[in-house]
Amino acid sequence: MHLGLNWMLTLAQAAAETPAVSQTNNLVADLGIVMVGAALAVLLSQRFKFPVIFGYLAAGALLGPNVFQPSFISSIDTITQLSDLGVIFLLFFIGLDFDLKRVRSILGPAVLGLIGQTVAMIYLAQVIAIPLGWDTTESLFFGSLLAMSSSMVVIKVLRDGGNLQSNHAQLALILTILEDVLGVLLLVILTGVAVSRSFDWASAGVVIFLMGVFVVLVFVIGRLIAPRMFVKLGTDEKSREAVTVVSVGLVLGLSVMAFKANFSPALGAFLAGAVLSQTSVARRIEDINRSLHDLFAAIFFVTIGMQLQPKLILQDWHWVLIITALMLMGKVAAGTAGLALAGQPPRSAFRGMIAKFAIAEFSFIIASLGQTLGVTDQRLTNLAFGVAFASIFASPMLYKHSNKAFDLMVRLVPPRAQGWARFYREFLDNITTSLGRNMVLRLIKRPLFQITLYFFIQNGIIVCAYVASNMVQKIEAEWTTYATPAIWVAAAALSAPLVLAVVRNLNAIVFILTDAMFAQNSPRPIFPKHLRIFFNNLLLGLVLFITGAIYLATAAPFLPATSVLVLFLVILGIAAILGWRQLIRINSQMEYWFMETFSMQVQDAARAKREALISDIRDKYPWPVQVKEVVLTDNVVAVGRRIRDLNLRAETGASIVAVGREGRQVLDPGADTPLFPGDHLFLLGTTEQLDAANTLLQTPVDGTQPVQNDQEFAIDSVLVNPGTYLDDNTLAGASVRQRFGVTVVGIQRGEERITSPRPDLLLKAGDIVYVVGAPKSLKIFVNRCEKPGSDDPKSSSSALLGAVD
Repeated sequence: MHLGLNWMLTLAQAAAETPAVSQTNNLVADLGIVMVGAALAVLLSQRFKFPVIFGYLAAGALLGPNVFQPSFISSIDTITQLSDLGVIFLLFFIGLDFDLKRVRSILGPAVLGLIGQTVAMIYLAQVIAIPLGWDTTESLFFGSLLAMSSSMVVIKVLRDGGNLQSNHAQLALILTILEDVLGVLLLVILTGVAVSRSFDWASAGVVIFLMGVFVVLVFVIGRLIAPRMFVKLGTDEKSREAVTVVSVGLVLGLSVMAFKANFSPALGAFLAGAVLSQTSVARRIEDINRSLHDLFAAIFFVTIGMQLQPKLILQDWHWVLIITALMLMGKVAAGTAGLALAGQPPRSAFRGMIAKFAIAEFSFIIASLGQTLGVTDQRLTNLAFGVAFASIFASPMLYKHSNKAFDLMVRLVPPRAQGWARFYREFLDNITTSLGRNMVLRLIKRPLFQITLYFFIQNGIIVCAYVASNMVQKIEAEWTTYATPAIWVAAAALSAPLVLAVVRNLNAIVFILTDAMFAQNSPRPIFPKHLRIFFNNLLLGLVLFITGAIYLATAAPFLPATSVLVLFLVILGIAAILGWRQLIRINSQMEYWFMETFSMQVQDAARAKREALISDIRDKYPWPVQVKEVVLTDNVVAVGRRIRDLNLRAETGASIVAVGREGRQVLDPGADTPLFPGDHLFLLGTTEQLDAANTLLQTPVDGTQPVQNDQEFAIDSVLVNPGTYLDDNTLAGASVRQRFGVTVVGIQRGEERITSPRPDLLLKAGDIVYVVGAPKSLKIFVNRCEKPGSDDPKSSSSALLGAVD
């Protein structure tokens, strides 16, 4: 007995003398308890059919320090730090699904929706601040945290609902990405407001600028390097370890870079996924790292549950419910209005806002910042946690019934208001279509994009040179005297091709605008040729002056001292004068390298994803249509009548999409087309509709049985990929029927089904186009749609850029 007691005392003394080992053991024990709790939550949620997020939060509440004493967890701070990896891997996976062209197409609506919900939440906080006794600063903090949404909850709700690729899901995900950017800005703004009691516009502008530089520089460099690196690692089973280690290193490395640059680590994680998105390796990386994502996501939600303080929240339970209800109505209504005003379908806007109304991680950061700065009280923090838990618990149920809720709201809206809403959407679609057809806007779009891209890349070079020179100056050594000028010489050399690229693109834009203004193609030009050239050069000089002033204004805080700055500008001038042709060659090679890399990656990824995505959408939004051939005989009631007289669509729901007669086929025949014996009618519809149509058409006059032949027409579908033949094109502009002999009978756009689409309907990336025609024609059409680029080289601004140079 005594020997056992002495052994235990000796072991305890040794543990006290080795605190590092003890801390390690505590971490292992805490992590083990958390994972056991998460495992039980998963088992119970599957057994009783409730969302697993409820189980995670309940497990965290029971394991934390606010329900049982002593707590099961010895170091909650350590577990909280581990849970941050859940947010990082979540943003990494969102980045892997990032589609730049898709984001560009709905960026405007997303920004408008984000502005609407942010303004609404800040106003709501000001309203409730009066009875709660808060001042303006506290209401600003509370409104800001209500405006944020939980990325973890959004992705969990959407994935559990099986709607991750739908239109409303994409809206919700893009809004959460923009909210992470907004969160970084809010932290800077709120800190300035708390310290100086005023809004610092200058600081906000600097943060936006530096964030843009960081994002563009990381994305461009990573896009050129990372996909090639993962391809070289291999695709066999032996390379799984290497892919796992390298991908996690990329995620955490960029997260650290973002943190060192005073941004959110989640921003770096998102960029790590974005540089690999739409590439042939993205899906494999996602599959390999899925277990890490799920593991740390479980830890995150359990940790959130540990922070629940039931006693404090119950004291203000009525305020928690009131604020949650007002936040739900205000955020969803304002965000939906903003998205709908920008042209998004109201149902998609409503469901997207419902999916993302819950608050969590960034809201907690804002609440803790207020307490740290001493401008908010404990009650505000408790209310923030209470609203977060209430909204997280409500999110899955509200999202599950969001379709029914929207249908109920539509029934309550007066018919006159619904008519005005439809008119507004059609009006907006017409404007968008008209702008999309404007040749001048289409030609200058690419040069403007490249100028913006080069603006951030060049400023990134200057910022990197500024940081490097400051680091060198802190080193006490003789060689540092020459290091600073050398750094700026290298920066000038790297900037020279970019400056040239900006000049060339500006020259192209000015040429396009002056050509449109002076109507060069007119038989009688408005101005003589030499006068147009003079005006073109004058306008180009003015544009270059304004652009240069903007460049210098943004880069001024990071440029070196006067002597080094003069050296920097002299090197740029010498490079422009002596190496103009070489710089053009370098710039052209750089553009070709990047565009080729991006196009090949998108093409490979699109080919791999096409069938999987179509299958996924068909499973979620089944559209069970098919084509059936019916041959008319002499003794059926349809013979001798016009298609109009049959009233086939109204009677059965099926449509006649083609008529074959004497070896010729007529697509989409007119309503007055007469029918004769031996005609081959190709019907489109569901199985039940086709059976009903066959019975109607083949009803025998004298009791004989109808005759059917083998099908010669078929239906197929094609996914509109970014940068391909149909993307950003209308059906009329694509000349589908004239060129390929097929008919577009429907378009699946997320949850929306467009039957008998108009010729001027603008197709978008992600649409599924259903076409009917002969199998050979369908094959040719599908193959053409999978190839990138347009058939009209004159529509591309790249040809014009070469002509200008």
